[in-house]
Amino acid sequence: MPGIEFDVFPYSESSQRSLTFQYTIGPTYYRYVEETIYDQLSEVVARHAINVSLGLRQPWDSVGASANFSQHLDHTDRYHVGVFGSADVRLFKGFSFNVFGDYSKIADQIGLPKSFLSTEEILLQTRQRPTNHSYYFSAGISYRFGSIFNSTVNPRFGGAGGEMIFR
Repeated sequence: MPGIEFDVFPYSESSQRSLTFQYTIGPTYYRYVEETIYDQLSEVVARHAINVSLGLRQPWDSVGASANFSQHLDHTDRYHVGVFGSADVRLFKGFSFNVFGDYSKIADQIGLPKSFLSTEEILLQTRQRPTNHSYYFSAGISYRFGSIFNSTVNPRFGGAGGEMIFR
C-alpha cells in the first residue's frame, strides 16, 4: 500500500534511535483456503493504517514500542488496534535478558472459515478461531555473536503490504 512516513530523528541516526509515524492507504488482496463467514473465497479490501513506532539502541542494549491501528474503509466497524513493547538488557558481552509483549483488540476477522471447527483443529490450533482480542508475553535470555559491522539496510516501511493467505 502506498503511504507516507515521518521520523522525528534524522535518517543518519536510524540505527541508534527512531520515532516514526506512518500512514498507509490502499487495497489489500485476500485469498482464502475455504469459504469465509462472508461467503468469500477471495476479495480486495480498501483499508488504511496508522503506525507509531519507537526504537532506541543504547550501550546496555535496546528497547522498542509501537502502536498501530488499521481499519477497512468500506466497513468502519472492522478494525484492529494493537500495542507492542520489547526490551533487551545486556547482562554481559553477547548475553542478554529480553522481554516482549503485545495486546490487540480485533474487530476485522473477515477470513474466518464458514465451516465449524473440529476438536482436533481447536487443540492443534490449525485454523483461526473467532476472538475480539489477542495478547502475548515472553521473557527469556539470548546469546548473540557475529560481526560488529552487521547493520540494518533500510528500517523504513517494515512489513507493510502484500498478499495475506488465511488457512
